[in-house]
Amino acid sequence: MKNTTWTALLLILQILFAQNISSQCSESSYSFGTQNEVDNFPSQHPNCTEIPGNLIILESSITNLDSLYQIVSVGNRISIRGNSQLENLNGLSNIISSKDLEISNNDNLINASGIANIQELDGTFVLVSNPRLQTFVGLNLPENIDKVIVADNDSIFYLNAFNDAIEINNFTAIRNNPRLSSLDICKSAKNIENITIEGLDRLIDFSGLDSLLVADTIRIIDNEQLILLPALSKLITIDGQLIIKNNDTLLLTDEFSNLQYINDGLIIENNRNLKHFVEGNKLEIIGERVEFVSNQNLENIDVLANLDYNLTDTLLLLENASLSTCGNRYVCDLIRDASKYHQISNNQIGCNTAEEILDWCLVDVNDIGTTVVSIYPNPVSERLYIDIVNEAPPIRSIEIFNSLGHSIIYQEGITDYISTNHLLTGQYFIQIHLADRIITSTFIK
Repeated sequence: MKNTTWTALLLILQILFAQNISSQCSESSYSFGTQNEVDNFPSQHPNCTEIPGNLIILESSITNLDSLYQIVSVGNRISIRGNSQLENLNGLSNIISSKDLEISNNDNLINASGIANIQELDGTFVLVSNPRLQTFVGLNLPENIDKVIVADNDSIFYLNAFNDAIEINNFTAIRNNPRLSSLDICKSAKNIENITIEGLDRLIDFSGLDSLLVADTIRIIDNEQLILLPALSKLITIDGQLIIKNNDTLLLTDEFSNLQYINDGLIIENNRNLKHFVEGNKLEIIGERVEFVSNQNLENIDVLANLDYNLTDTLLLLENASLSTCGNRYVCDLIRDASKYHQISNNQIGCNTAEEILDWCLVDVNDIGTTVVSIYPNPVSERLYIDIVNEAPPIRSIEIFNSLGHSIIYQEGITDYISTNHLLTGQYFIQIHLADRIITSTFIK
C-alpha cells in the first residue's frame, strides 16, 4: 500500500513537472525571417507566452505577424527592422511588456497600432525610417522610459504617446518627420534629460510637456511653421542649454514664464518673427553663454535685465535688425568686464555696437529718458520738447536717427524743442549729448 502511494505521488509530480516545462519557451530569444516560421510558432511552441530574451523580425519578406498572438511579454528587446512587405503589427497586440522596442526601416509599414498596448517599457523606444507610416497612437501607459527617438518617418502626421511617463531618463528626440502636424507627447513627465524637437516642417503647435519641471537641454530647431510652444509654464530649471533656432514663424516664448535657471546657456538664433524672449519672466541665472543672433523682429532683450552677469562668459548680439532696446545692467556690466567675451553688431541704432550700449550705461539704465532728460509728447506731431531735470548739465548737442540708423537731424547747444514737421511716420532714435554722458531714447512720429 505504501509503495502504491509513493508511486502515485511520483507520477503526479512528473506530470506537473512536464506541464511546467511545456509552458516555458524552449529558447531565450526568437528571430523570425520567413512567413512559415511565424505561422508555425503556435504549433511548435504552444505554451510560449513570455519570451525571456529578444523577439526579432529582421530583414524578411514576412507579410503578417498574426500567429504571434500568444506572446504577452518580451524580457529584453522587440526589434522589427528592415521588413519590406510587412504592413501592420496586428499579431503583437497582446504584448504588454518589454524593455526596448524598435520599429525601423520597414518600407511598407502602414499601421503600427498592433504594438501600442505595451504597459511596461523601461528602455528605449525607436520609431525610425518607416516611410509609409502615417500615425502612431499608444505607449501612453509606461511610467518610466529611458530614450525616445521618432525620426525620419516621411508620412507620419500624428503622434500621441508617452503621456503617462513621469520620467524619461535620457532623451526624447522628435526630428525630421516632415509631415508631422500634430504632436501630443509627455503630458505627465516631470523630468526629461534632453528634449529635441527638430525638422518638423508642418508642425504649427503641439501639446504636452505640461508637467515638466526639470530638463537638461531643450532644442527647438528648424521647425518652419511652428507658431506656439506647448504649455511649459511649470518648467523651472534647465541644467544645460536652451536652444531655439531657425523657427521662421515662432511668435512667442512666453510659455517659459516660470523658468528661473538656464545653467549652461541661452541661444536664440534666426527666429524671424520672434519679438521678445519671455516678457515678465522670472529668470535669475543664465550661465556660460547668451546669444541673440539673426532674429529680424526681436525688439528687446529685457529678459537679461535682472541676471548676474558674473555667471556668463560670452554675449553675442548680432544681426538683430529690430533690436533697439538693450541697455540694462547685465549687458552694461558684462561689456565693461575685460574677462568676458562679447560681440555686438548689425542691430538697430543704440544696440549696434558696444560703444553705443555703453552710452546708455553712463546713466542709471532704469531711469533713461525720465530722471535726467524728459522728451515729450510721444508719439509726436509737430514739436518734440526736451526738458532737463534734476540739475543735469547742459545739452551740448542733439542727434536724431531714422530706423535705418541714418542721422537726419543734428543740432548743437541748448534747445527747448526740435521741429518734427518734416519727419515721416515711423520710429526714431534720439541721442542727447550732455557734458558728462550721452542719453539715448526712442520716439514715434
